[in-house]
Amino acid sequence: RRGEPAAEPGRRAAPPAPFWVGVASANSRAEIPDLFTEARMLAELGRCLDRPQMLCRRADLMFEYTIAAGGSARPGLAAVLAPLDAQPLLAETLEVFVDTGFNQLATARLLNIHRNTVTYRLARVHELTGLDPHRPTDAMTLSAARIARCLESASFSP
Repeated sequence: RRGEPAAEPGRRAAPPAPFWVGVASANSRAEIPDLFTEARMLAELGRCLDRPQMLCRRADLMFEYTIAAGGSARPGLAAVLAPLDAQPLLAETLEVFVDTGFNQLATARLLNIHRNTVTYRLARVHELTGLDPHRPTDAMTLSAARIARCLESASFSP
């Protein structure tokens, strides 16, 4: 492309550094300082969660924003997953299960394992954490704990 430096032969050009932009709109001048803080937090959420979308709006990150704004409650929420630290396969299964919209068949396909193995692993998650990934309130807590843990490990600072 014109205006871009040519890559050396045999080497790919490095992709641009990822960045995220928090977006909040003010209705008055008085709202600008608070909404600037919100936009900064949204951009930091995008970075910590490695979101594929560059623009980060509160409406798109409502659940994540609520967890991030929780402040002192976040480390305790992150600790919910501590029993899975010694069980990386269980943690991975839970992550894929949540990411597939709590679909066991899709989880099995993505992990290239039998559906019954997913059932067994999720039962072990339940045994170890006390939270059943199949119950909506427990699933929300596990999902929130994943986000909190990600924010804690990425040194999230609002």
